[in-house]
Amino acid sequence: QVVVSKTPIGNLGVTVCYDLRFPELYGVLRRMGAELLLIPAAFTLYTGMAHWEVLLRARAIETQCFVLAAAQAGKHNVSRYQAETNQAPRESFGDACI
Repeated sequence: QVVVSKTPIGNLGVTVCYDLRFPELYGVLRRMGAELLLIPAAFTLYTGMAHWEVLLRARAIETQCFVLAAAQAGKHNVSRYQAETNQAPRESFGDACI
């Protein structure tokens, strides 16, 4: 279901992590009146580094909407991180792109 919610700060287009890969969805949200896109995500280390920020920027440019995107923070998926990097677990503190 494609959702646009009216809020006091504007019309909010609601999506989740994997949706970010499909620009057509964000075009639909914009045509439905979205002004702000909400995109929480849980990308893995490598796909996050390669895709997350560039796709967020692309969705903002394509739709001319503001984008609010939260990534994971804190300790998470420790065994997968160790398998991918051969390093000790880490903590992430988030990042801002304005």
